[in-house]
This record gives sequence, C-alpha cells and structure tokens, in this order.
Amino acid sequence: NFNNAVGGGLDVSQSSDAPVGFANSMKLKCQTTNTDYTGTKFIELRHKIEARNLQHLCFGTSSAKPITISWYMKTVNYTGPITLSAQTHDGTNEYYVKSVTPTTSWARYTCTIPGSTTATINNDNGLGMSIDFVLAGGSSGTYAASSDSTGFSTTRVDYRNNIGNLLSNTSNEIYITGVQMEVGDTATPFEHRSLGEELALCQRYFYKTYDMT
Repeated sequence: NFNNAVGGGLDVSQSSDAPVGFANSMKLKCQTTNTDYTGTKFIELRHKIEARNLQHLCFGTSSAKPITISWYMKTVNYTGPITLSAQTHDGTNEYYVKSVTPTTSWARYTCTIPGSTTATINNDNGLGMSIDFVLAGGSSGTYAASSDSTGFSTTRVDYRNNIGNLLSNTSNEIYITGVQMEVGDTATPFEHRSLGEELALCQRYFYKTYDMT
C-alpha cells in the first residue's frame, strides 16, 4: 500500500534466501527512492484478514483474547526501524503500532497485543483486521505515534515516528517470511501447512476453471 499516492517504487519478489526451516521469503527491494512522507504518506506491506475468521478473538467483550504475531526478517544495506501495525476494521476502527528494528541477519520477532474489549468486528466476509509492516514514513506524519502502543486504541496511529525509510537507497532490501498470528500471549513454532491445505484455503477467495475439451 503506497498510501496517499506516495512516490517511490519497490520490487517485490520471492527469494530463496530464507532462515532454516523455510524454503523462501518475500523480498522487497527499493527500486526508486523517495523522501516525501508528509501528511498521510507512508508505505506498508499489508495482510487482510476476513472478519468471519476473527470471531474467536471475542473482541468487543470482556473475554477478548490477546494475539501474538511472529515473523522472520532480515535486511540488506538497511538497519532503520520499521513499524508493526495492526488495525481492526468492519466494525470499530482501532489501532496498534510497535517499532521494530531489523538486522542484517535472519532473526525471529514477536509481538503480543492485548485483546480489545471495545472493538467490535462484524461477523461477515468484510475486512476484519489488517496486519501491516510499515516500511517508510515521516517522523512528523499526520498519524505518526510518539511511542509504542500498549493496546488497541480508537486514536488513529499508522506507524511510529521513529520509522526509517526503506526507499532511501536503491541498495536497500528487506526479507520477510514465516508470518504467523496466534491467539494467546505465546509464539509457537511456525505451522507449516501442506500444499493441499493452502490450495483449499486460497480457493475460498479465488478459483479458476479450465475448458479441457
């Protein structure tokens, strides 16, 4: 997501550079630099979660459960902070941000977010929550947070104000793999699904038929 028509460009590809236990990672490399991140301009890698798949979190009730997000990450020629961001949608908009500083070696990162007793997530097929890796933004951006969140809040924040800029140099690269969101406050080993399971889950959203005649 290049928010608010922000400039610059990224090459996105699959890479065989991955930590032990993984075959591939997602590689994001700066193709065209950019330094203008005024207002609501920022760049993020976003994953959208269907609202119906989040009902077991019990958000909006006194039984709201925490979630733990874990992932593997490394960079090349870049060591500035990025932001892990979570946002609820399709009901009550609430926000969470946390600054994370990657290194040039593979490492696993984890973040536990308390459940929200106030954010309602509709029980439908709309967007219920997004998990974002914000890769570039401005320290004085409209919704730049001055500190890490302690939990979900209705105050809009898009990223931390200490964020770096992956698009500052065309040699900058970031690799991410093994992203996992779990219920609870503990990150467990990554759940490797079979190809058949992944295909069936993908077909929930897209299925193409072929004329074999």
